[in-house]
Amino acid sequence: MVWFDNFSLAFHWDGSHSYSACNGQKEERRARQMKLASDIASAQRADVQEARDIARNHGRSLKWTRVQLLKSQNLRDRRRVNSWNAFIRAKLREANAGRDRGDRVILTQFVARNKDDLRVAYKNLTPAQQEAYNAEVRVARDTKVMVVRSNPKAVSHTVSAAFANMDREWTALCAQTGLEGFYIAVRGMVEDLPEPKVFFTQKAENFVRTVLDIEPRRLALRLESWVVSGLGLSTSALSTN
Repeated sequence: MVWFDNFSLAFHWDGSHSYSACNGQKEERRARQMKLASDIASAQRADVQEARDIARNHGRSLKWTRVQLLKSQNLRDRRRVNSWNAFIRAKLREANAGRDRGDRVILTQFVARNKDDLRVAYKNLTPAQQEAYNAEVRVARDTKVMVVRSNPKAVSHTVSAAFANMDREWTALCAQTGLEGFYIAVRGMVEDLPEPKVFFTQKAENFVRTVLDIEPRRLALRLESWVVSGLGLSTSALSTN
């Protein structure tokens, strides 16, 4: 009887310890899940707000703007590189090297004529060689995206989205710290499309109106005309001389 009681007590103690450990693990998992859900919700709210800002600034619908963001950020950038396709296109470039545009071999004809040789050559590739072909495709994709984003409209959209985020960040920072100030950003050339971007806290805006005796928006337009006209460069040259 004594041995049974000792055994039952020992078993009861081990069981309670295990039960407490399980509870602790459950609480930890629950806390991680809640934190993950909170972070996802915050990111979703930020994405929606950014889409609203872009839609408002450029006269687009919110639905259209969110579709464009989804296309540009998720679908194209996350597409995997196919090693076989990368290898075929590299070989096609080699076959067309030195040929004029009208004399070049098209992809379907090239594959049909050299299918067996291409398969043998592809099977003999080492993993490093396959990765080299894949890297060429990724570089080409990145270059293509950069060229697309360099057009004036794309740059204007990028600038508007960036400054919309800056406005929110500066508003939050000033509210938390009590900082006061302003910034003005204008285009550097006539060909650029972005309109002047300004941010003024209340006291900074009062300062510009009272001390400088000018409306904040007019100050931004004056800076833009100064920069675009090239007066800033000529003044710098004169002061240097």
